[in-house]
Amino acid sequence: MSTVSKPKSTRTPPRTSTAAKEFQALKKLFPKVIAGMKGPTFTSHEFILELGHNHQKEYVQALCRYSENDAPFMTLHGLISKALGKFPKLVEQGPDVMSKDIFGQKSECASWHKKA
Repeated sequence: MSTVSKPKSTRTPPRTSTAAKEFQALKKLFPKVIAGMKGPTFTSHEFILELGHNHQKEYVQALCRYSENDAPFMTLHGLISKALGKFPKLVEQGPDVMSKDIFGQKSECASWHKKA
């Protein structure tokens, strides 16, 4: 059984930083990804996987901006999950559920329900 150590820093960069600009570009893709999610319910992990798969360039650009961080994936994925809540016309947050992340590690994450 492997354990994941807690990152030393997951500080979000200032809004004017390049990282914030890259994240905003990624966030603009959320409606398209939400619409393409199979089924009415999905997890943050599933959304992140779909986002990264279908928009690799934008995902990698955003991820690279957090490379100075001890846990760039955890930082970006936390921001992505939190930002899903900024689309209340498209999704509603459900209960936390156990799900496998992109590394195959089981952990708790938010579930989301698409609105009609």
